[in-house]
Amino acid sequence: MPGPGTAWLDTVVASTVVSASGNSGVLTTPYSAQQMVVIASVTAYTSGTATFEVQWSFDGINFFSADQGTAGGTGTTQLKDTFANLAAVGTLYKVVPVRAPYYRVTWTTGAYTMNVQAGPAAPTASGNAAPDGFVLGATSFIGQLPAAGGAEYAPQFTYVPSTTLSAAYVQATPATMSSILAVPTIPGEVENMPINRMSLKLNVTANTWAVGAVFEVLWSFTGIAGSTWHGDPTDTFAGATAAFTSIKELVIKAPYFAIAITAGTPGSATFTADIAPTCL
Repeated sequence: MPGPGTAWLDTVVASTVVSASGNSGVLTTPYSAQQMVVIASVTAYTSGTATFEVQWSFDGINFFSADQGTAGGTGTTQLKDTFANLAAVGTLYKVVPVRAPYYRVTWTTGAYTMNVQAGPAAPTASGNAAPDGFVLGATSFIGQLPAAGGAEYAPQFTYVPSTTLSAAYVQATPATMSSILAVPTIPGEVENMPINRMSLKLNVTANTWAVGAVFEVLWSFTGIAGSTWHGDPTDTFAGATAAFTSIKELVIKAPYFAIAITAGTPGSATFTADIAPTCL
């Protein structure tokens, strides 16, 4: 279970009187954290409803909401990294996976005073002695310099090249999925190191599906067409009928993966995907 343990809390948004929606600006995720805790406090309240959200970025410039898929294949969208609404003095506590090297906290308009604190909730994965998350540690161990801005391993943009899909996924039909690609590894001095989690940013630039296109990350043990399989509901993005960009953090389930549309009424959808390791 995640817990603060030996963690610390930093004030990432000092006491602020809110009169319009806003955000914290770019923040760097906590050192060596696989999960982080974010605590938003409304200390004085006049009117409005405060809704806080943690958003993510691979470059520190463009920020996007997380997407945790649909619950049990029912089409019901699970909660993103959004706090419960607060229309009174109070404190909200949320633990979120570290999905990217940068994050920010946003809030909605109203008349209230608030502050935000954050810190690591799970400094290391259970049973894993290596650093994890987007950290500066272990770089001498793997013989690689850290990327700018504090990310240990630089995101790989358009790792999934531009793909257009006009039909729902059919096993062994390559035209219904992206190319099958190897899960990235970390370059090492002796051999490449596997990862056990990765962050995937799906960039859907065009989407005309009549009923929401449900994008899903599929897995393969061989990398051969016909060998791709469903993982679990958390590997799906919420259905959409328009262009969107969203970030998802996933457990690695096989050495290879692909992206397909597994539900919806066909139209045409074009997308790429960027990825980055989040945990050794």
